[in-house]
Amino acid sequence: CIKQQATSLLQASRFFTMVVAALLCCTALCFVAAAYSSTVDGPTTGDTGGSQQVVLDRQLLSPKKVSYFVVDTYNHRVMQWEECAHEGKVVAGGHGPGHKLTHLKFPVDIAIDSHHKDSLVIVDRENHRVVEWPKGATQGTIIVGNNDGKKGSSLHDLSFPNGVTILHDTDGHSHIIVADTGNHRILDCQRGHHDCKVVVSGDKYKKDEARKGCGSYDVHSPEDVKVNKHGHYIITDKYYDRVVECYVMNASKAHSHGHIIAGGKKKNGDKCKKDCYGSELFELYYPEGTAIDGDDILVADGYNNRIMKWSPNATQGERKVGKKDGYGSKLSHLHLPRGVVVDQGSYLIADSMNHRILRWHPGDEKGHVVAGGHGFGSKKSQLHLPHAVAMLHHQNDSQACPPVSTSSPVSLVVSTAVLVCTMVLASVS
Repeated sequence: CIKQQATSLLQASRFFTMVVAALLCCTALCFVAAAYSSTVDGPTTGDTGGSQQVVLDRQLLSPKKVSYFVVDTYNHRVMQWEECAHEGKVVAGGHGPGHKLTHLKFPVDIAIDSHHKDSLVIVDRENHRVVEWPKGATQGTIIVGNNDGKKGSSLHDLSFPNGVTILHDTDGHSHIIVADTGNHRILDCQRGHHDCKVVVSGDKYKKDEARKGCGSYDVHSPEDVKVNKHGHYIITDKYYDRVVECYVMNASKAHSHGHIIAGGKKKNGDKCKKDCYGSELFELYYPEGTAIDGDDILVADGYNNRIMKWSPNATQGERKVGKKDGYGSKLSHLHLPRGVVVDQGSYLIADSMNHRILRWHPGDEKGHVVAGGHGFGSKKSQLHLPHAVAMLHHQNDSQACPPVSTSSPVSLVVSTAVLVCTMVLASVS
């Protein structure tokens, strides 16, 4: 009788163990299905700066194949990212900060000179210079600045420059246009010439030469510069939270003109002289850079965490990218955008504090990661406070990116649980 009771208890225990194991297996399988579903559906982004982000949906959003050149500022390097890539390669710098020509020190902007074999023109801010880095080169050459990495105010020196653009004249000459921030001026530096020419400057440097000014407007610490189709300088005047357009109407009389095209005004339209920042649609707050989109101007409105479009003669801008509720790390948000570029109908955004580059179609609810997005760091898959991006188009068309499979720590634990419960079932059956 006792033997029969023991046998019954053993059978009941084995049955109970099988039930528990089966429940564990079902739970684990549900987790696996959920993990697989999130992998197929796209990326998830944490709210702690992007370190939890899994970049899975690098879908191609441009008609032509594109290479992205990212100014990875706090890693002192420029990275090249191909479409669908999950890591980049170093094409300039990458040896830590330094003033040797093999090094960069807090680079902040970039342009590609199509008239010079697509060489990279890089603003090497803390070395107070602009350098050219040809394709495949192991070191750069100085276009503007000095070999010592020292700031200066002469016509071949710079002081904490921040922006660069390239202008090609009708004779085929390349002009490197530099926002010489610490010297409060815009320089035109023609290749082959030792000295640059001051084309716009603040009141401190204007003296008696009216052509160096911007009409009645002071230019203080210009952050960025572009040149529109009329040859006018579009200057991000960060100090006054505005963007101004400067030009010379009559070169023979050296008479300059200028007007505000974004921010810098009160609600009633009057010019703002002090504390001009704000978050209303007619205001900007520490604008970081601009891009020209036809007749419109796009502004990376840094502290407002948005990209704004300003049309000619507009009294306020239109929010094109960014949420009204502020910054964040989701793909629907920005956090201190530093730069914006227009490319094939979409925007490329240096989403600095999220350590990533986004491609964003106007009208979409979220962007798509094309570089970085794995939190800040110095690995080839990471960026650290990128400030700018440039792109190089190829002749062939884009192709769809292949699906990506990733294994997170959670999925590994779940897989282990499935294996264990399977072994348990086998042992008790």
